[in-house]
Amino acid sequence: MSEKNTILIVDDKEVNRECLIKLLEDDYNILEACDGEEAIEILDKNRDIISAVVLDIIMPKLDGYGVLNEMSYRKMLPKIPVIVTSVDGDEASELKSLSLGASDFLGKPYNPIIVKKRLQNIIHLKETASLVNYLQMDTLTGVYSKETFSKKTKEILKHSKDKKYAIVYSDIENFQLLKDLFGEKTGDNLLVFMAKVLKHYVNDNELCGRIENEHFVLLKEYDKKSLHNDLDIIVKTVNDFPVNMNLRLRFGIYLIDTAKMSMHAMINRAILAVDTIKGRYGRYIAYYDKEIWEKQVHEQEILNCMEDAIKEEQFKVYFQPKYDLNSEKVAGAEALVRWVHPEKGFMNPGEFIPLFETNGFITELDKFVWDKTCSYIQGWKEKGYPIVPVSVNVSRTDIYNPDFIDIIMGIINKHGLKPENIHLEITETAYTENPHQIIEEVKKLKLLGFVIEMDDFGSGYSSLSLIATLPADTIKLDCSFARQCLDNDKGVILLSGIINILRSIGFDIICEGIETERERQRIMELGCDKIQGYYYDRPMPSSSFEEKYITKQ
Repeated sequence: MSEKNTILIVDDKEVNRECLIKLLEDDYNILEACDGEEAIEILDKNRDIISAVVLDIIMPKLDGYGVLNEMSYRKMLPKIPVIVTSVDGDEASELKSLSLGASDFLGKPYNPIIVKKRLQNIIHLKETASLVNYLQMDTLTGVYSKETFSKKTKEILKHSKDKKYAIVYSDIENFQLLKDLFGEKTGDNLLVFMAKVLKHYVNDNELCGRIENEHFVLLKEYDKKSLHNDLDIIVKTVNDFPVNMNLRLRFGIYLIDTAKMSMHAMINRAILAVDTIKGRYGRYIAYYDKEIWEKQVHEQEILNCMEDAIKEEQFKVYFQPKYDLNSEKVAGAEALVRWVHPEKGFMNPGEFIPLFETNGFITELDKFVWDKTCSYIQGWKEKGYPIVPVSVNVSRTDIYNPDFIDIIMGIINKHGLKPENIHLEITETAYTENPHQIIEEVKKLKLLGFVIEMDDFGSGYSSLSLIATLPADTIKLDCSFARQCLDNDKGVILLSGIINILRSIGFDIICEGIETERERQRIMELGCDKIQGYYYDRPMPSSSFEEKYITKQ
């Protein structure tokens, strides 16, 4: 049996209320009020369960018109339909009631069949409208849902072929962090506030929707000056939100050149535009352009063929030697990956490594590099050559993988090597993201016998604050940091101090990116142990490294 709807009967005459109760009690739960003030009190307490109101006009304290006014002020009328009843069933009373928001009007005495049918109809209409509204509108902010926005945009574009439109995507930088700091309710209030601001700058031929979380999207008629002016005002107005949150809004704009493109693609292009200015101070508007499109196409091409590249061994492991400045001999090498694409040729690691870190494929690539590196070391061992340690890069994704230690040890054992044959390079930034977890994992690796190198020291913000607890053996000074320090007297003093501190607490030190005799001489004078860079040699294929360095050890 379905649950009964609840209705409120408001009439100052008890006999009228009793008449309606007898008529309706089999079909509805009944609440009753003897005047308008009592009705408002009941509505305030039960607004979520009341499906309709049967309201008399002429009452003491607060008449029916007053109740309608109060319900309108308290935003009840859109959710709770009202049937007004009156002995004085003239046209003027009916017109006034309907103009104040009543859904229907009935004269007295009641026709039982008519009363029941009118109630059924207005409750059904309310429920249907609520469902449609729920499907069409974002429940929190009241703007269009993503689906409705897309549908209505297509309709507008279809019938407005002579007008130029743009998709405007908005992003609140670090919104989740702001919600964590100020609370979920404040975050929701901000979104409601922003929706009101955005809707204010949308005319009859434009749209506003919320597609997810803090992200809104607008369909705007495109006039560059007018649009930029609107967005400028929106930024300033949203920052007037009662809670001072130091908001940073960004907008990505896609100028629609064809209505045939899917809405998903249009919005995605606006998103790609806004991504180009995230974190950039003073920039809050970006357009999707040909350069972004070409980058997108290129990245997609990379992602499409990455798995085949692994299978076909298009990736190659190169070795760059590390030199001991005291002995002037090779002290080891770093394994670096290169992609020799059958059509594009050599691809810069900067083109594909960041993509693989984002989509998680970096783990598969790293495993390939580790396995190949170990196989080369195994080959040197079998040929009777001395083994020099080779460092391999370990991404933050690898460290967070619960199976990482099993994977790396499995590869080591497969090739009959020992952990000390492989040095693991972990970037400084990886330590700063979740230092406790990283440090605990690194301790486990050291206990197994791996040598740990902190890569790119000086490129992040942890540096000296972290080294007291850092379970590493070697510090690799970031090349750009070291080169910048070597260019001026103050920098030299700073670098000298850092090297002295690192040496005094037992770290081995390697300086990357040394390219000139002057740099080599100065870094040696400062007490650095080892260097790596083009001054001595570039990365080279494993066969060249073996011939040039391993066979001559």
